[in-house]
Amino acid sequence: MKHLRRDYYVSLLNAAAYHGASHQQPQEYFVMTGFPVLRPTIKRGTRINYVSIKSIPGNLIEKHKTEAGYLNVSSAVLTACDLVQYEKRVGGINRVATVLNELSEAIRPGDFTPELMHHTQVTALFH
Repeated sequence: MKHLRRDYYVSLLNAAAYHGASHQQPQEYFVMTGFPVLRPTIKRGTRINYVSIKSIPGNLIEKHKTEAGYLNVSSAVLTACDLVQYEKRVGGINRVATVLNELSEAIRPGDFTPELMHHTQVTALFH
């Protein structure tokens, strides 16, 4: 994404795995990015799905070190909100509930900041 000069963050089941809350290996990557919309791609046998959103919440993104450098990953609380909001993309609310149960250990009440409330849809917060 650096060569495209676009902000992004790894989200949904992939971000949950970075936070230790995924009991299954995700078979595809989900990357949140701004507009315009990008088509899904396949790199080295892994499907990468892009979800376009209005804005990237900078304070809710964490840097995780990988073999290839640093990767932008959503925080635990943003991951939880994204999972509820995009539950159909990851296999339904039952799968989301299982991951949220594991992810709840990494979320604190103070993580629900005004920036999160502004970024996330109300229906995802009170689902």
